[in-house]
Amino acid sequence: MRKLIILSLALLTTFGVTSQNLLKNGDFANKVTTVVNNPAKAKSGEWFIMNNEAPGATEIKYVDGMMQMTNTQKVSWYKAYIGQRVQNVDITPGIYTLSFDFIGGSKDAKVYVYIRQTKDIKDADNKIIQTFFVRNDYDMEKHLYASGATSNKLADEQPEKRIKFSVDYNFGKTINSINNKKGMGDRLQITEIDAGAPILSDFFVAIQVIDLGQTIQIDNVSLVKK
Repeated sequence: MRKLIILSLALLTTFGVTSQNLLKNGDFANKVTTVVNNPAKAKSGEWFIMNNEAPGATEIKYVDGMMQMTNTQKVSWYKAYIGQRVQNVDITPGIYTLSFDFIGGSKDAKVYVYIRQTKDIKDADNKIIQTFFVRNDYDMEKHLYASGATSNKLADEQPEKRIKFSVDYNFGKTINSINNKKGMGDRLQITEIDAGAPILSDFFVAIQVIDLGQTIQIDNVSLVKK
C-alpha cells in the first residue's frame, strides 16, 4: 500500500511539472506596462511591449485585463508585438503547446505567434542568424509557402467573440528564418538541438497582429509541455 501511495505521488509530481505554465501572469491579472526596444532588455517572466514601428503605426496597451494591439498600417513582424522572455528555466527538448484566447476586432483580424532565441548570434559577415523553434506540424518540402516558425489564425466570423488559439512547437528543433522555403531555397535549414542549446535557456514568445487596420485582444496565455 505504501509503495502504491509513493508511486501515485510520483506520477502526480511528474504531471505537475510537465503541465506547468512556463509563462507568468498568463491571465494578465497584473497590468502590463513595461516597454522595451529589444527583447534582450526584458526581464524574464515579465510581459513586455515591443513597438519599434513608426509613430502612430501601432498601438499596444493593457485594456480591461487583456492586452490589445491595433495597427493603422501593415507592420513588420519583428518590430511590434506583445512578448515574454523565458530565461534560465529547466526546459528539456520536447513538444510544447502555446495557447491563448483572442478576440478580433473584425472577422478578418489575424493573430500571429513565434518563439525566438532572445540573444541573436551573427555569422562571419556580421549578419544576424535568426533562430526560432519549429512548428511541430511543419514539413519544409510540403509547406513551401508557409513559415516553419510562425503560426497564425483568423478570428471568427463573429467579431468580438473569444477564439481559442493553439499551436505545438518542437523544442528539439530550430529553424534559421521566419521566411518560407519558396523564398529561402536551400538557405532555409532546420537543426536538431540537444539539452545544451542556448535557445532552451533564453527565448521569448511573441504575439502580434501585422496586417493593415486590424485589432486583436489576447488573454489566458500558456506554454506547457505535452
